[in-house]
Amino acid sequence: MKKPAIFPFLFLLFLLPEVQGQSAGRETPSASCPDSVITFKFDAQGDSALNAKMAFRYDNHLHTIESEKFVREQSLNLWTPDRRDVWEYDNHDRRTLWAIYEWDNNTMAYKGWMKETTRFDNHGNQAEYHYYTWDYTFYDWGNRFWDLFEYDDENKLTRRDHLEWNLESEQWDTASYDIYDYGDDGLLERLTLWEPDWVQGSGILYPYDRGDYEYDECGNIVRITHQIYNPYTQIWYWSERHQYAYDAQNRKTQWMYSEYDEQGENWIDKEKEDWGWDENDSLTLYAYYRIGEDLETWYPDIKAEMIYNGYGKLVNYRSYSGNNAARWVQAYERRYPYMNDTLLMADSLFQWMEDEQVWELVDCNNYQYDSLFRMHTDSYYKLVVHTGEYLLSFRDYYFYSATAGVEEQGEGQEEKRGCVKVWPNPTAGQFNVQCSIFNVEFETSELVDIYGKVLIAHNIRAMGQLNNETLELDISHLPPGIYFIRIHLENQTIVKKIVKL
Repeated sequence: MKKPAIFPFLFLLFLLPEVQGQSAGRETPSASCPDSVITFKFDAQGDSALNAKMAFRYDNHLHTIESEKFVREQSLNLWTPDRRDVWEYDNHDRRTLWAIYEWDNNTMAYKGWMKETTRFDNHGNQAEYHYYTWDYTFYDWGNRFWDLFEYDDENKLTRRDHLEWNLESEQWDTASYDIYDYGDDGLLERLTLWEPDWVQGSGILYPYDRGDYEYDECGNIVRITHQIYNPYTQIWYWSERHQYAYDAQNRKTQWMYSEYDEQGENWIDKEKEDWGWDENDSLTLYAYYRIGEDLETWYPDIKAEMIYNGYGKLVNYRSYSGNNAARWVQAYERRYPYMNDTLLMADSLFQWMEDEQVWELVDCNNYQYDSLFRMHTDSYYKLVVHTGEYLLSFRDYYFYSATAGVEEQGEGQEEKRGCVKVWPNPTAGQFNVQCSIFNVEFETSELVDIYGKVLIAHNIRAMGQLNNETLELDISHLPPGIYFIRIHLENQTIVKKIVKL
């Protein structure tokens, strides 16, 4: 096998952060919002062609309200619509609509595929959930499911009705409903599911499944015991049981699933899961087991081990599968290199080669960023098995509008009216702003993030006009990233970039 060509590039990512155009000591801020992403596809000779495009729209709270995917029609040299997603939110940032549309070449228009709507009551509780699919007869949205929620005076959910649309009668039929009962401590004590009598077809609803909840002294669920109701004998029968264990920090460490054996009148363990955590509450272990035919031997099925760096960033994800000898076998591993432990530079997938006892690179995404630490390119490399080479397969280019981030003004414009100095920069939290303004009143200052959102505002007049004086600010409570201080004058705004380490 040829030596993977991508390894030297990954090595450079670790040792030469300058190749990405970034300075040491900085961290990625919250993900920026691209206006569009264009994908190029590469062939074996390295030639590229436009392949797909995504376009996005956002509201003032940076929620995505529309995305549209286009595919490239090479023969016509045109972008062809493919899929459109639409979201809506209320004044409390709660999602009220999600709809997916697919392009129909026959009608040359979008047709629906799926739509969800959610309504909330005056207390912020979910009151209704409506699910639609596309009705080709009327070429419009058609009803499918409708959930209604009821709450008590303490805003605890007491009932959930699940309705299904009857195409023949064109009415809503009650498919099932859930009843929630609470104890004196306010914790859920019993959840009962009511369903129709499907055997007789009478349509009468009976209590079908009941879950009884038990808690520890910290309010953690330790056991849920389910019973199945027989409407003919009018007796509840044990069916299954879920048991949970927690550590001293109330983090779940184990789940055990058991089924009740009527003949033996005992519980038989069937499945279990284990969780492990580090001191930062990051998940470090997940393992899933199934019981063997002897009902004693636990056979491993799936396991994942996670390793994090000092900043809580995932750097290694290793997966295992179980074999017939009840032992774990290494399967895949994902590796995440960062610049300065915070800026993700690559996502590499490796497969364990048992015969050679080595990890073989399968594919890799390499990332580059612009000066505001927004995603610039995402390059996907994959292994070509018959040649043993790693070739560039796809590359995404991210584009941002002029208002997506706040750009720092040039020095030339600033010198016309005065001088603003910021130090220390980068800063660990506290920094100073010194102003030397000539015959211009310094009115206000604002600290904003890369989206232009105001985080801190100062009324300079209320503090006393600054002239050759220093304003001290503290952003220790803000996460690391790029920020901007905007100085508002009489008829001019000066912007200075600040780097929080």
